[in-house]
Amino acid sequence: MSDLAIKMEKVSKQYRLGQTGYRSLREDIVNIFMRRNAHSECFYALRDVSFELKRGEAVGIIGPNGAGKSTILKLLAGATKSSSGTVMTKGKIGAMIELSAGFHPELTGRENIYLYGAIIGMKKSDIDRKYDEIIEFSGLEKFIDTPIKRYSSGMYARLGFSVSAHLDPDILLVDEVLSVGDYIFQDKCISKMKDFRDSNKTIIYVSHNLDSVRKLCGRAILLKEGRVAYDGAIEEAIRMYYEVMSEKQKGEKLARSFRFIELRLTNSSGQEVKTFEAGEKAVFELKIACNAKVESAFISMFIRYSDGLVVYDTSSDLLTGKYIICEAGQTILVKFEFIVNLLKGIYSLGCNIARSMDGGPVEFLEYMNNAFVFSVKETTSRQGIADLRAACDIQLKI
Repeated sequence: MSDLAIKMEKVSKQYRLGQTGYRSLREDIVNIFMRRNAHSECFYALRDVSFELKRGEAVGIIGPNGAGKSTILKLLAGATKSSSGTVMTKGKIGAMIELSAGFHPELTGRENIYLYGAIIGMKKSDIDRKYDEIIEFSGLEKFIDTPIKRYSSGMYARLGFSVSAHLDPDILLVDEVLSVGDYIFQDKCISKMKDFRDSNKTIIYVSHNLDSVRKLCGRAILLKEGRVAYDGAIEEAIRMYYEVMSEKQKGEKLARSFRFIELRLTNSSGQEVKTFEAGEKAVFELKIACNAKVESAFISMFIRYSDGLVVYDTSSDLLTGKYIICEAGQTILVKFEFIVNLLKGIYSLGCNIARSMDGGPVEFLEYMNNAFVFSVKETTSRQGIADLRAACDIQLKI
């Protein structure tokens, strides 16, 4: 029990539709006498949510907009209270939930650092000790004495994350707000959170950037309509996330429009292999059953490095200039040929089937993240991912 950092047990959060801000006494009296039906005016942002996190654990929370992700963070941060159930946290919390949370717009960046530290219970001497690190990490030296009401959203994110991560919280809560920062700062934040996790601190990370969730978290919780749809391995959570997003886009899910019958990864001789030489030709073949009439479909293949980074992605429509149209009962044969211009390491190959009607949002019909895992052998480079087929010429002249 001593290792437990967070526990939510059968937590529900109910909001009243149309209720904003504070009501007057007159409005409260009118509501009492009108005896409005509470069920018709309320909705549940969360329903019976339960999970536990131990110290040193980094968990990603994913799901479509409105699934309840930010509500969980607000409950854990103490920004709101649950309608029912138990919320327990153990230790000091650093939360980056909204860009302006914990900041006063009329105060400068410097003043807000001390304000936020005081809010989470830091002593001034402790903030003084961390102050230079916060400023250096944020990169806001030139603007630190400017009122933050003049900051851009990216500057807010820089200051907010820097303060949250450097004031020694035991639990770090991070919402999608990092997405407003540039990619260099985002990578910097992910690296900082990894260090935080490795120092036996706890992280809950909410993001639609699934690659960043893969890099940071060893576990993911998928939310759907305020409930926990899945809690476990990252890749299974992501697969189910794509299914949920497809359901959301289509209104109702087509009953397995496609089914993978056979998948093969071979060398140029047609032999199924698990190891390739750098620069060798590979062939990825798919045999797919079409269970319903589908138009404007395409098939993608992608390759990930062992840390989850996508090193290559392409699709049938990009390579052929055509979409797939099929009838129920037909079989589709697809072949991708590519050169393994990769450096030594472990890679995974995945694929998905999707469609986009009239250039609209892409809806995923089938998804397989780890169809094959293969390794690459090469001797021309010490580190990296891509094999750029470099050449070298040395000449000595007198």
